[in-house]
Amino acid sequence: MVNMIKLYVTRLENNVPLNNSVVKLCFPWYEMKKKLLTALAISVLMFGMVTTSRAIATTLTFDDVTTGNVAYPLQSVAPDYGGLTWNEYWGVVKGSYRPGSGYENGVVSGEYVAYYGAHPVTITGATFNFDGAYLTSSWLDSLGILVEGYAGGNLLYSQTVQTLKSQPTWFDFNYTGVDKLKFFADNDNNFAMDNFTFNNSNPVPEPATMLLFGTGIAGLAATIIRRKKK
Repeated sequence: MVNMIKLYVTRLENNVPLNNSVVKLCFPWYEMKKKLLTALAISVLMFGMVTTSRAIATTLTFDDVTTGNVAYPLQSVAPDYGGLTWNEYWGVVKGSYRPGSGYENGVVSGEYVAYYGAHPVTITGATFNFDGAYLTSSWLDSLGILVEGYAGGNLLYSQTVQTLKSQPTWFDFNYTGVDKLKFFADNDNNFAMDNFTFNNSNPVPEPATMLLFGTGIAGLAATIIRRKKK
């Protein structure tokens, strides 16, 4: 099929006259009725258009789950925050509450960060992709954190990262198709997290190929119809 299309295009580019026999050779479906051919082109184009939506990453900053209570800036993360399930050991703290700590240094956006309140901490939900997050040691100059990713109870990913108290560090985890994350800090020490980034893992069709193919079909259909009228 590809070779036949190339032959057709080559003849057009070189201004070679195209009679019905050549068109039929290149396109066996030449005899299809005009309405059917047009409908095919339109259908392919519409299919390409409806597949243009892409999975967009969601970034959770933890600034929209707080009450802004200055007197008590430590709060729990809502269990369903961001459409995920956070166990009861996750908290949210205003960075300035502990000047000089990893809570303050770990703020990337807004004024709040999530923090690890006890061992272990988990995040669960429907299947999702965990892209990454900023992690900061709360008190120690350097702190190792083990991050595991599970699907259906099976361990799929395991990575240990080294965090600093002096500044937040972005870590690319790229855990795909997981339904549970588990965080372990060395010796059960605390850490801060900001800009947790994830998206759902449903595959999204690539529209470019379909749109290109649909455009080509539409153009060829129009050319054939015009030549047929002549």
